[in-house]
Amino acid sequence: MDAKVISGYTPLMEAAFWGRLENVQILLDRGANTILKCIHDGRLKTAQELAENTRSNAWIRSRRVGGPTCESLVNDDTYARDCDRDDIRHLLRGRMFKDPTVPAHLALQGFAFRKDKEVPGLLSFTTYYSLFGKRKAAAVLHRGRNLPDVSAMSGWAHDDESDKPFVSGNEWTAKVLSLSRRFDFQLQPSDCDDDKVGRYEASHAEKQLFAYLIDRHWFIKDEMILPGQMDELAESAANLDIQDSDEARSRQRERVRKEKLGKLYEIRPADGLKEAAIMANKPICEECKRFIQEVRPSELDLRVHDYRMID
Repeated sequence: MDAKVISGYTPLMEAAFWGRLENVQILLDRGANTILKCIHDGRLKTAQELAENTRSNAWIRSRRVGGPTCESLVNDDTYARDCDRDDIRHLLRGRMFKDPTVPAHLALQGFAFRKDKEVPGLLSFTTYYSLFGKRKAAAVLHRGRNLPDVSAMSGWAHDDESDKPFVSGNEWTAKVLSLSRRFDFQLQPSDCDDDKVGRYEASHAEKQLFAYLIDRHWFIKDEMILPGQMDELAESAANLDIQDSDEARSRQRERVRKEKLGKLYEIRPADGLKEAAIMANKPICEECKRFIQEVRPSELDLRVHDYRMID
């Protein structure tokens, strides 16, 4: 797994260098060592550093593919590979955080108070995040003083276990895709989607937080069964042939899940969440605005703020 070729590169280093996200994920799942180093461009570097989109790495890649002329002999989508390398660095750094020798505070860089020069006694509280890539965006969901703020980072390769300040990009990107299908919202395709159309758009940090907000505070009618309500799942499960017993059990589990949601709906608090705010460190894209506008419950006052520079 970690055997090196003559050049000193392990399979994980090669996959990271060339931006092969799927190969990196497979190697990590099989226990590849993320902290091994090789000599690259005259310096010791890890697989994570080999995935950096630097001018030096780009030049070395072009030399290795095209030879002395630096003319590529292979047709490859450079932009898609760069996007994959962003996710690879994020994925590798997440694995490093599980190593007790790596300081956990590298993911959450720290906090700071600032005094207002105009108003004595007024403080602003600032949180610093490490985003593991220039293209990454961060966003924060504020739901009032009685609930904790929730943070998200764009992308789908990270999870909330390896990157503690953020919700799972993998889980909540999937939730955005599910909401889009349910509300017949067409996500725009991208070269970075990989095998799922619309996944890049769905992975935006503000969309993830909006999906989180809906999942935690609203009930979707066709996602629940109210007490005493007849449901087609029960009838269809009963009519299945014995050969389809796995399908019958699957439908039964789905029915139980919907019944639980129905019971929760019956005892929901009368004074539920009525307003919230999402703040991002980059301008909100038009697709995110359109998605939130079309899916947002009518009773929710949701404010979405663009970034602001602080002197």
